[in-house]
Amino acid sequence: MAYFGSMQEKKSALEQHIAVFGESGSGKTVLVSSFYGAAQEASFLKQSLYRVVADDIGQG
Repeated sequence: MAYFGSMQEKKSALEQHIAVFGESGSGKTVLVSSFYGAAQEASFLKQSLYRVVADDIGQG
């Protein structure tokens, strides 16, 4: 059953912030940079509903 009576389409973008914790040398930067790099590939951008954005690419 679908209900559309008073529901309004939400047009604002949702944000998800991620924190990565771990000991020094455990690979946090490698993990995040690998994911970020892969998320910028054209094939990912075409098929995904998600957009990965770095707030400050100079940080880290």
